[in-house]
Amino acid sequence: MTVPGDIPGDDVPGTPHLLPHQRPAAVRAAAHLAAQLETYAPVACQVRPDTWWFPERGGSSEPQTAAIHLCAACPVTTACLDYALAADERFGIWGGTTPTQRTTLRKDTP
Repeated sequence: MTVPGDIPGDDVPGTPHLLPHQRPAAVRAAAHLAAQLETYAPVACQVRPDTWWFPERGGSSEPQTAAIHLCAACPVTTACLDYALAADERFGIWGGTTPTQRTTLRKDTP
C-alpha cells in the first residue's frame, strides 16, 4: 500500500531510493523506473552482483563491461538512464552508461 510520501516501488530490489523532497524530475523518473522494474523483474542488475554495476576503484573492468552489455539488452535501459540523469547519479553503471558518459550526456543536453 502506498501512503503519502512513499515512492512507488521503493520496496522492489534494485530500485533507486529517493526522498520526496528531492528534485521532482528525479522522483518521477524513479517512480517510472520502479514501475518498469516491477513489470520486467527480475532484470540483470537485480540478480547479478552489485559489484558489476558498482565496481571497486582499481578493480577489473570485466564485470563493468559485462554489466554494460547486459544493460544493452535490458527492457528498462531507457527508464534507468532517465533516472540516472535526473537524479545526477555519479557512481556506477546506470542505463548502460558509465559516470563519465553520463557527465557528457548532461553537458550535451540543454
